[in-house]
Amino acid sequence: MNPLPDIYFYFLFKFFFNYPRLIAFFMGVPYGLLAWTVYLLSKEIFAKTTYPRALSVAAAAIGVTAAGVVSQIGITTNEIPLAILNIWALWLVVRFIRGKSSVRGIYAAAFLSGLAAGLKLTAGPYCLALFAALLMCRKQFVRPIKTIFLFALFGAAGFLLADGYFLWKWYSLYGNPVFPYYNQIFHSSYFDPVFVTETRFFPKTLLQWIFYPFYWAFSPNALVSEIPLQDMRFSVLLVGLFIWAVLAVFRRLKTLGERSLLAVAVYFVVGYILWLIQFSILRYAAVLEVLSGILLVGVIYRFVQTRWCLYGAWLLFSL
Repeated sequence: MNPLPDIYFYFLFKFFFNYPRLIAFFMGVPYGLLAWTVYLLSKEIFAKTTYPRALSVAAAAIGVTAAGVVSQIGITTNEIPLAILNIWALWLVVRFIRGKSSVRGIYAAAFLSGLAAGLKLTAGPYCLALFAALLMCRKQFVRPIKTIFLFALFGAAGFLLADGYFLWKWYSLYGNPVFPYYNQIFHSSYFDPVFVTETRFFPKTLLQWIFYPFYWAFSPNALVSEIPLQDMRFSVLLVGLFIWAVLAVFRRLKTLGERSLLAVAVYFVVGYILWLIQFSILRYAAVLEVLSGILLVGVIYRFVQTRWCLYGAWLLFSL
């Protein structure tokens, strides 16, 4: 594994070894940064609504209190720092959609997303999710082919900056740049030529593959985590997105607010499908969890653009 994400904890442990409470305090700082980043994205999405600040706070609160995210506060799996980079990247794409930044903003977004994937390979699916969200604003590109090419180039640059040295190191040591993963392709003599993955969290039946979030929505279980948890965000959100998609067939989404929200929805759906196929471990879906509040509040606002939308948002947060 790339050791760079652990440097923060390493220095805390090195210099504050005798002050474990101080270490615990600073280990919580990334969660605070994540909450602020999600709020900035929420504020961008709901800037043109009737209650922009209240809806933004509600959306951020729903997202950052998700079970998988909360379980990561203060520990060293590094899902929260990676989520910060990915949400920041999505924020830059949304700003471009709303005409608040130049095309350089989406190049920076690609770099941040690639950087996150380089720091930990489990963030790789969100690179594809970001590209899918980018396609929502393709009509804004002056030179589409050049823009997409540079987007991919900056993403690759971020990935190689974070992980290029270690990929070369693992290849020189083991003959496999991501040893022991994908050894059925690289055939390193240091490991069996098999596909290495954790399979115990994958859905077991066709119904589970289709309705998996509903299986951990209403009773605690360990289907998608090492310890039992219960969370209804994904299940409620998928129902809302389905209703929104059906209604969207009958009317085009034209306003800037709707297009930016649509980009977030596409990012979520693509990221969710890739997460489900690749991992099905909830802590790897921290990025999707923090977006759940924005999408839930956004879907409500598409139908109820009054103060009842705000009441509904806080009711969801309470549930």
